[in-house]
Amino acid sequence: MAPSSKFTSERFLFLFTCEHATNKIPFPYQPLFREARQILSTHRGWDAGAAPVARRMARACQSPLIEGTHSRLLVDLNRTEDNPGVFSPWTRVLDHGLRQTLLQTYHRPHWSRVETEVDRLMKRAQKSGRTLVHLGIHSFTPVMHGYRRPTALGLLLDPSRPREAAMALEWQKKLRRHSDLVIHRNRPYRGTGNGLISDLRQRYSPRDYLGLEIELNQNLVESAAAQTKIAKLLLETLPR
Repeated sequence: MAPSSKFTSERFLFLFTCEHATNKIPFPYQPLFREARQILSTHRGWDAGAAPVARRMARACQSPLIEGTHSRLLVDLNRTEDNPGVFSPWTRVLDHGLRQTLLQTYHRPHWSRVETEVDRLMKRAQKSGRTLVHLGIHSFTPVMHGYRRPTALGLLLDPSRPREAAMALEWQKKLRRHSDLVIHRNRPYRGTGNGLISDLRQRYSPRDYLGLEIELNQNLVESAAAQTKIAKLLLETLPR
């Protein structure tokens, strides 16, 4: 199955998001990052390779994709507003009014778009007897604090939600059968950490909403060919 081909599932409807799709800084805020241009190009600035994989998967599944439009160093779309990590060292120093402007201009619209799409798809899923699956696509740096991470691909989930846990386990098994990659659940991060999907889980029943985050080692998605390959693998093994 090519990533651009149609993918259908009798069990699920899909929503894709990619919160850290870009490292762009909107023009009015570029002076804040004049000394941080090199950092913007690293994993601190964005999830390199994640957006192309998300686009290929969403296109194949004929499903909506909502992408972040700015660097996580401006305001992090995968953190709740009250989490200290929502602002970076470059924006945390701004006064309260300017931080609120960042939330109002960039953070809240993204979350609102996702919530609106979740509600729309959930109604559609309930009418058709299916379940909404929200897949958040991310990537991570291969080396953190001098430690080389062994994970190639991580599936992040909430183990207290049985259907979510079952889907992740089935997907992991199929991925391992179809590749020699190191596939982990809840590594390199916990699936219950602060973030968009974790917050949505608190609002929706585990019967109606399944949320998984896919974490891709950036070594896997360095080129367009590599991105196509990993998208193809994910689609071919995606539980149906």
